[in-house]
Amino acid sequence: MPVSPVGYQPVRVITAGDGPGVLVNRDITQQAIIGPNVSIFGSNPSSASILDPLVGIPFEGDTDIYAATLVQGAAINVDYILDAKNWTPSPDMAAQQIAALGLALETTQKSQMAPGLTIAQDIFGNGVPLYTKGQTLASNNVGVSVPSSTTITLYAGSVSQIGYEISINVQAPGATGQPVLRLLATWIESATGQTVAQEEWTVFSATAPNFQTYYGTGATKGDTLNLTILNEDTVQSQVVKFNLTQNSCVYTRDDWRQQTKNSVPGFTLATFDNPGNVFCASAPNVAAGSTVTRLLPLYAGRVTFTAVIPAANGTVNITDPDSTLGTSNVYNGPAAGGAGAVQNFQADLPRSNCLLSLTSAAGGGGIFNVFGTISEQQS
Repeated sequence: MPVSPVGYQPVRVITAGDGPGVLVNRDITQQAIIGPNVSIFGSNPSSASILDPLVGIPFEGDTDIYAATLVQGAAINVDYILDAKNWTPSPDMAAQQIAALGLALETTQKSQMAPGLTIAQDIFGNGVPLYTKGQTLASNNVGVSVPSSTTITLYAGSVSQIGYEISINVQAPGATGQPVLRLLATWIESATGQTVAQEEWTVFSATAPNFQTYYGTGATKGDTLNLTILNEDTVQSQVVKFNLTQNSCVYTRDDWRQQTKNSVPGFTLATFDNPGNVFCASAPNVAAGSTVTRLLPLYAGRVTFTAVIPAANGTVNITDPDSTLGTSNVYNGPAAGGAGAVQNFQADLPRSNCLLSLTSAAGGGGIFNVFGTISEQQS
């Protein structure tokens, strides 16, 4: 039979005696209902079947078969191909069907990647788990004043990712006697209210109008964080700018480092290059019987030092200046062997800028050269 236009009213598409063939629904989206009598919508629905779009079904051609659309107003073409055994749509017809149904189109794929769509939205907005884009928890790029001997809260809230990043910029007036700020991170598990970890970092401010910059990264330890900062100066206010973010980076240790080398009220900085793992490169001229002190940059971990001794023996001393500890020696050892002798030692430094004091014996002074490299061990 030729192609039969089919609508909502049943149409005979196979006549008894036509012989074997394949009945094909040539429409790309509309289904047809087929059956052996004109009442395919009548009281015997079990005698009817669905003919899906671009599907062919073999028939013997010995019985009348009727077809109709399922949707009123729709029109399709049904074709009975005599002597055919089977039928498959051409690639062009299959492509038209895919396009009509909106499947695997470039425009569809682009729309699925646009903001606002479930998993695609999560990836678009937050990155691919477990590597999620950083999310800001708190920030102040204008500067907040921390009054003398006062603690303020920088952040108190939830944390939902496994890593954190922080930048701290601190400034003190030139007249300050203690340009020190102490940050305390308290990690809490909200389900129990239990404190699970605490970390304290002590930083030194730069002389106004400059700021001293510190960067830190590490793993989060609970789902809630309380981050405070204490101004240890008993007279002057200090200013802090900061950015605190969370991400899904996997950090194996807490690593905070001083980045800038601006002058600090009342202290002389040692030469350093923390990003290059050069912790200290100091070579002051130390007079006989005298001591020269340098402020070391912030780094918590193991540092390997090499000291070249001046004309006479002396001592090398590293202290943590945290006012809550009093005088606390991190390392204190003799520099012996006479002029030009080399002495190597290691020190595990705390979470604070430390002071390096070089003393020449009364017998003679000279250049006291100390070089330190970061080993990236401990935290």
